[in-house]
Amino acid sequence: MAARLKLRSYASHILSSTDEADDALQDTFVRLWQSSREATPGSLSVILRNLCIDRLRHRRFGSSEPVPEQHYESESRYMARESLEQVMDFIDNRLSRQNARVFKMYVIEQLDYAEISRRCDISVEAARAIVSRTRKLLRKRFYDN
Repeated sequence: MAARLKLRSYASHILSSTDEADDALQDTFVRLWQSSREATPGSLSVILRNLCIDRLRHRRFGSSEPVPEQHYESESRYMARESLEQVMDFIDNRLSRQNARVFKMYVIEQLDYAEISRRCDISVEAARAIVSRTRKLLRKRFYDN
């Protein structure tokens, strides 16, 4: 019951209408019932958010045709993108500029330690230490609970 109230509040916030929020919430439960997915708070909020966005599009463009479901971002893709954004935000805002740069060079650009040390004017050992410390920080922040 508490989850339903939170979801209703979430939909009301997006749609600025409690009546439309109730309709969207009902559609969320119908969609979940029709699918083979297991209900989790995350899956419900993703479905509800997508249905609310769909309703806003209908309002804006005056369409009575529903948007095909393939336009919705898959739940696992949405969660992965959201997790990646959190990790990148952590790297950019919690690490020193040099440590963030070294870690991004290693992980994103896939440069070896020798190239990183040359570009950043640090030793190979320092580059390895930065990457290792950053990995530990990320594990502690995002994986150890």
